[in-house]
Amino acid sequence: MKHFYLTLLALLLFYVPSFAIAPITGDSVLCIGSATVFNDTTIGGKWISSDTLIVKIDTIGNATGISAGTVTITYTVGPTYVTKTINVFPPPAPITGPDTICSGITVTLSDSSNGGTWSSRNTSIANIDTNGRVIGLASGSDTVIYTRGGCTATKVIYVKSLPNAGIILGLNIVCKGIWNPPFTDSIKGGVWGITDTNKAVIDSLGKAYCLLNIGIYGLDTVTYTVKNSCGSAISIFPITVYGGPCWWEVNNVANTTSILEVFPNPNNGTFTVNVLSDKNEHATILISDLLGRQVRKFIINTNNPIEMKSDFPPGLYIMSAFTSEGNYITKLIVE
Repeated sequence: MKHFYLTLLALLLFYVPSFAIAPITGDSVLCIGSATVFNDTTIGGKWISSDTLIVKIDTIGNATGISAGTVTITYTVGPTYVTKTINVFPPPAPITGPDTICSGITVTLSDSSNGGTWSSRNTSIANIDTNGRVIGLASGSDTVIYTRGGCTATKVIYVKSLPNAGIILGLNIVCKGIWNPPFTDSIKGGVWGITDTNKAVIDSLGKAYCLLNIGIYGLDTVTYTVKNSCGSAISIFPITVYGGPCWWEVNNVANTTSILEVFPNPNNGTFTVNVLSDKNEHATILISDLLGRQVRKFIINTNNPIEMKSDFPPGLYIMSAFTSEGNYITKLIVE
């Protein structure tokens, strides 16, 4: 009987019935130097790593990758346990390639660690394909990610916008005798130019000057060029270049009507022209519209009134007279 009780006591003291333990939850992949947490809903257990040179784990499931390899993480409660296999990988090599790209331009990034996948965090700024080709979509910064075996390498790239030359504003006619009111543009820092410098020139402030002979007009183009590291952009503005005074000069010239006479003015298309001068000579008369387009050109003698009949529509015109003594302008109004 004594032997029976001793046996029963031993069973009560040393026998613990087995029961099911919940599975371990957490990452199956670790990177060298990275940390993760393993969990099990069954309380009161103990965590064990099969190789602490590969993964170290503490008493509450905090694990750190130490070196590349495969280990088994074990969670034991009494005689019962569950396991989870963990693979530890080295991080990918650093991503190589340009740090700055231009919007709309494609460049290729690379990583010497083969077998990974490419992605980007902000696909509205830049997008990258499976081969590492990244295209800039909008100005800003983005992070490119190369992932292999759950480990990542990252690279911040900056996307710059292509240059914008803006819109040129100004008068579409450049006249002789004065510097044109300056052209302007909404974008600062650009360079002004003119396509045909035989007709006109333009300075660094956007003021243009006609080079054509008196009475000649032609077409030209004002340009505005803006550059940055992504290239250059050009805005263009067509102009008429006129070898005579502009319409806005008419109001600023004193006593021209006492030298260049037009009467009646306004008129119905028939008018008399006379150039008063101390010298009898030929005078070239040029009539142009407000865009600088020549509508009539003829020669008269000074101090000799001559009647003219117009064949151009009603409107406001500029009449210019050119003599050896000077150049004179006035308005011509045809009703």
